[in-house]
Order: sequence, then structure tokens, then C-alpha cells
Amino acid sequence: MLNIVWMLAGWLLGWWLFGRPTTLHVTRPLQGQPARRRFSVIVPARNEEQSLPNLLAALEVARPAGAEVIVVDDGSTDDTLAVARSFDGVRVLSAGPAPEGWVGKPWACHVGAQASSSETFLFVDADVRVEPGALEAVVGELDERGGLVSVEPFHFVERTYERVSALLGTVSFMGIGAGATGERATNGAFGPVMATSRADYEATGGHEAVRGEIVEDMALARAYESQGLPVKVLVGDRNLGFRMYPDGPRSLVEGWTKNLATGASHTPGFRLAGAVVWLTAMGSVVATFVRVAGQPAPTLAVLALYGAFAVQLRHMFSHLGNFGPLAYLLFPLQLLAFFAIFFRSLWFTLVRRRVRWRGREVPLPTGKR
Repeated sequence: MLNIVWMLAGWLLGWWLFGRPTTLHVTRPLQGQPARRRFSVIVPARNEEQSLPNLLAALEVARPAGAEVIVVDDGSTDDTLAVARSFDGVRVLSAGPAPEGWVGKPWACHVGAQASSSETFLFVDADVRVEPGALEAVVGELDERGGLVSVEPFHFVERTYERVSALLGTVSFMGIGAGATGERATNGAFGPVMATSRADYEATGGHEAVRGEIVEDMALARAYESQGLPVKVLVGDRNLGFRMYPDGPRSLVEGWTKNLATGASHTPGFRLAGAVVWLTAMGSVVATFVRVAGQPAPTLAVLALYGAFAVQLRHMFSHLGNFGPLAYLLFPLQLLAFFAIFFRSLWFTLVRRRVRWRGREVPLPTGKR
């Protein structure tokens, strides 16, 4: 009985941790309608020859008149630079080697911001998918809120292995309090889409202030909060999405290895503890079912809890991507994948002190600055 109460408490805690996500509201603009304010779309890109054409082709249609697009090549070893130059109206820069103490992506974002002629920056990853009106909606949120506005894009899934990101992404979403309500309830940001004014960017030090951070989005959010500037996280719908790790399982494992443990280290203690309880309660459902199988009453109770967690995960996953029913119905497999990648992330970030991403080894900072 005590175990049932524990699992039910964990289930209830999961609802609180996930909160009530705010979806970016996108209104399709009239064709040729200029933006309410001029802004720059800054795209840091490293080895993105597969994803970048999709984004730039979409931006040809989706960006309003007057908006500029700047692609900053971050030392790519494939045809990223040539792909970017093949699109008219795109300003293409080469970031060059990152100075000592800088990580590649913050350096590329910094170079793009320095080159921008606008007073509003939208930092957009190369794998993002944009529909007309989406960029204006992000800028509209920035006009209303100020500070830093970030969007977790809707996660489009095409291959089976990509569904592994469902639980990993949900825990990350919980960790930064993206669905929480109230002032200063959020303690992080999502790097794929971030918007800010030049004035606020410069007041916080921008990417220069987080130059050595491998998880620069979390660090940038903290920099804004330290200056008393608001940080707001929204979730995208099918008008603003992305496809993470299309290159295969290895890129998925490397990407989450890079982010997971480092992100956990910046998560507030109460949220980290809550996520541990929630995941443990979910695992207890599976372990208890194995233990009581064949005993009618306990088996029915555990099956009911299994169904409750599946319904809960369906709700959460549907907000974040098109992961499909197998992702929540077979959540024990999600748990196995989560813990395997999490412990791998701990090894690389805490012991080896370096991670591998996009074909290069990235050393982690040794201390706080």
C-alpha cells in the first residue's frame, strides 16, 4: 500500500513539474507585409549542410520585408558555407577560430550579433523549421515582455530512434520550469530560438558573458536574470519546430550527453529532486508490476498506475512533439534510454571534463567565473 501511495505522489508531482506551457500564438501575416520592427535572424551553423537548406528556403518565404538573415559558419568541415552562399539575400560570415576561452556556438552568435544592423536579434539554430508569421510572433512576445524570449520548437520525429528524445526533452522542460507560472518562475532558456533587443543583450554582456559555456542558453538566461531582466519560455506548435539529430542515433547520444548533466547541475535543487522522485515513481510502477504479477488485486492497481503515467506522458509529449503512441505506451524503454544517456553524460562532464559534438572535442570549464 505504501508503495502505491509513493507512486501516486510521484505522478501528482509530475503534473506540477510540467506546469502549464504557453504556446506561441502565430497569426499568418498578409503577403509582403513588413515587420512591426526590423530584426536580424542570426544562424550559427556548424556542419549543417543537410538542415540549413530547409531553414533558409523557409526563411525566403517566412521572413517579413526588412528582416535580415545572417549565417555564421562555425568552422564547418562539410559544405555548410557553400550552401549558405547559394541563397540570395543571406549574409554569410565565417566565424574563424574561436578565441581562447570561447566555445564555438557562443562565438558564432557573438560574431553574428556584432555584424547585425538591427536593434533586435533572433538567434535561430539551423535545424529549425519556420512557417510564415512565426518570427513575427516571437518578436511580438519580445515587444510585450522585453528581456529574453525563447521558444522550444515543436519536435518533429521521423525515425524510431528519435523518439528517445521524448522523455529527455520533457525532463529538460521540467528542469528549467518552462511551464511554471509567475514572475521569475523560469530559470533557463532554449537555445534553438531566442530573441532579445540589442540594448538588453549588451547590458548583460550577451554571448561574451557565457563564452565558455557548453550549455550557453541556460547560462544566458542566468545572465539576464542577474540584471533583473525577464526571461520567458514558450513552446512552438507546427508553425515553429525542428527535427533534432536527423543524422542518426550517435548524434542523438552525443547531443544529449553534451546537455543533460550540465543542465542538471544548473537546475534548482527542488526541481532536480522533484524530477528524481517523478522518474523513480515511474520506474517503481514497472518494478512493482514484475513483482506482483499474478496477484489479481495488486496487479490491477499497478496496471491502473501504469495507465495513469502513460496518460500523463501522452499529455506532456503532445505539447513538445509528434512522438507517437509508442513513446508513452512503452515508457519503460524511455526510462532505460534516459538513465543510460544520463549516466554517460555524468561520466563525460564530471570525469572526462570534455564532450564530443559536431566532430570536435569540446573541453568544459573547470570552474565558475
